[in-house]
Amino acid sequence: MAERFGKTWWGNEWLRSLTHIDYDNRIPRGATYARKGNVKDIKLNGNIIKAKVAGSRVTPYKVNITIPPFSPEQIDTLMNELIKHPGIISRLLNRELAPEVMSIARNCGLKIFPERWTDLDMQCNCPDWAVPCKHLAAVIYMFSREIDNNPFIVFSMHNMDMMEELKKRGITTENSNSDVEVQNINDIVRTKKEKEVSNEQPVFKRIDFSRLKDKSEALLMLLPENPPFSANGDFKERYTAEVLRVKKNVQRFFSRKLDASGLFPQTSVLPVNDINADREFSLHFDGNLEWTVANVCRNAKSPGIDTFNTNSLPLALLRINPDFLPDYHPSVIALNQTLLCALHLLSKGAVAPQILLLSDKEYAVRWMPAYIDRQVSEIMSSLEDIIPDGLVRFRPEGRKLDKCIYNKGEWAVSFFLGKLINRLTSDSLKLPIETLFFKGEHIPFAGVGEKETPGGIKSWVASYTLTESDYRPVIYVDESDNGGFDIHFGVEYRHKPEQDIIALSDILSSHEYDKERFSILRCFTLMTGMMKDLNGHIADGAKKALHYTNETFLPVILQIIPAVRILDFKVFMPKSLQELIRPKASISLNRKSGSEKGFLSLADLFTFNWEVALGDEIVSMEEFMRLQKNAGGLIKFKQKYIYTDADTLEKLHEAFLKFDKLTPSQLLQAALTEEYNSAPIRLTDEVRQLIKELTEQESVPLPEGLNAQLRPYQERGFSWMYHNMRIGFGSVLADDMGLGKTLQAITLIL
Repeated sequence: MAERFGKTWWGNEWLRSLTHIDYDNRIPRGATYARKGNVKDIKLNGNIIKAKVAGSRVTPYKVNITIPPFSPEQIDTLMNELIKHPGIISRLLNRELAPEVMSIARNCGLKIFPERWTDLDMQCNCPDWAVPCKHLAAVIYMFSREIDNNPFIVFSMHNMDMMEELKKRGITTENSNSDVEVQNINDIVRTKKEKEVSNEQPVFKRIDFSRLKDKSEALLMLLPENPPFSANGDFKERYTAEVLRVKKNVQRFFSRKLDASGLFPQTSVLPVNDINADREFSLHFDGNLEWTVANVCRNAKSPGIDTFNTNSLPLALLRINPDFLPDYHPSVIALNQTLLCALHLLSKGAVAPQILLLSDKEYAVRWMPAYIDRQVSEIMSSLEDIIPDGLVRFRPEGRKLDKCIYNKGEWAVSFFLGKLINRLTSDSLKLPIETLFFKGEHIPFAGVGEKETPGGIKSWVASYTLTESDYRPVIYVDESDNGGFDIHFGVEYRHKPEQDIIALSDILSSHEYDKERFSILRCFTLMTGMMKDLNGHIADGAKKALHYTNETFLPVILQIIPAVRILDFKVFMPKSLQELIRPKASISLNRKSGSEKGFLSLADLFTFNWEVALGDEIVSMEEFMRLQKNAGGLIKFKQKYIYTDADTLEKLHEAFLKFDKLTPSQLLQAALTEEYNSAPIRLTDEVRQLIKELTEQESVPLPEGLNAQLRPYQERGFSWMYHNMRIGFGSVLADDMGLGKTLQAITLIL
């Protein structure tokens, strides 16, 4: 697949200056030069792009492209207009450029992007007379990659520092720099001072992982499609496939279809040692995210020669008998529970990637628990309590000694997540971005067109690391008077949730929220990848509700709302939408004609017709098909909504085909329980009477000519046999304690 240029609309707009130019096929040759790596160096100095491009001679050609700078007056004019649109600024802080910027700049008499190649002053010292030559074209193509990953460059190339201009006007988020820039690992790891380190050993406790629910589908929904940092196709597709592959493999481990050695195969010819109960462990890592394992024996008389490394330790931990876990050192207990935590997180897809800048100026992706899921946060809090302070140690840059750290559980889980994801993802992953995410590779991103790639990655996963603000987003869903649904947005002040919800329109328009506006808006702008019309809604001041038909509302209720709930949005929906009805196959049972005259088998009891269960209601198949035909998407049925998809209809069809194969005992079971495959069924009055006759036990007087004193169980046996004989059933009794002979005597009397 050929590498693409201009994956975002703003990157493509930059390339538009090359449109309709073709000096002897130079533009396509420029794209080929860019793909082949002929652009050897590219930098933006002020408003000048300086580059070197390899060509036919030994020395690379020098290329300069000058973009018209904006004057201070022009910058002020543009900024004064932009800040009137909070949604535009909020999207920009998420590294997304709103298309409205183009028209706003044009109204200010400014060109954000060149409209033709003559808007740029382009120079190349090659002998080609054409402007642009293939070397210039190659630079323009390569520079589009930087623009794709960082729309701030769109302003920087006009000598305009957007972040600085926003700060001048008091517009920032709480963590504006960390929101935009990739953080250094030395700034992420929080080390403890000696007086903060506790020497007390935690009390043994097993972590309850049953609280974790599978949120993988909703978490994947949060990631935008087609991230610009990958030039080879849609990286989200590959990312989704690999996360689900790991999830499936870990689930196979929990279902015992894959053993521990399948998760962590031995990498050495020497067998993996079992961990002795007197071993104490610690994990160590440095500013380059290099991990090592240390262990000591607490029994001085027999120190042993157990050797463990980052590859053998996980397998050894999984080989510990859970029943004997309390006998081990607290460090081993903590590591065992941490590894199990990593496995459970992966089995639910509850993980998130984070890109970090390492001490050696390379970048790495570490995998973390998906804290935006409240259940995950609670699990991690429990895990932190059982981890000794000395279990995980970090060596800061320029230091000789390792230090204990805060969030030790998070870093230990990250260690195991990295090992598992490396092992369980596809071996066919070869592209740099793929190996960065899934194989633990470190990349400098120092190549041409790569400088802004780390920022693009950070922006792509921003929703996974969204920090909690004082305001909680709220979504209201109402049934529209004209049919369909209306959605309103607002926020709740977390410290006073009893107060009224603040409408998003007020947040956008009232000066009262000037300081908090962009922090509040960030949550909503992160939703725009899922809810495409939300950008326009914010741009219009959120004055009118977003309207959806029954059909267009389907992805909202099935996909978007579960995803935003993970982002801690509060969602209010009418009672009719609280639980969508999924149609299920059902039956109506009738008493077979003639069965009232007596019968010999269950087959003589019932006849049935196939029907459809809609919640607690039963309708005929004809009625259901009429409902389905006369509505699209969601179907309103008796103050509730029904949802059917192709899969549901196929299951119904398969169930109906199997009805002729239902055995009499299955029909009797359905009649007795009044349900079929967890769906309610319909019984006629005759069937209910028959079930009553079959199940009720009445006392039958003994024959007057019987000269005997029966025990209670013998009287019950007589009543039971008489009852069966009257309704046409035969009876079989074992001759136990004289019951058979007694009943035989009574029968003769009768």
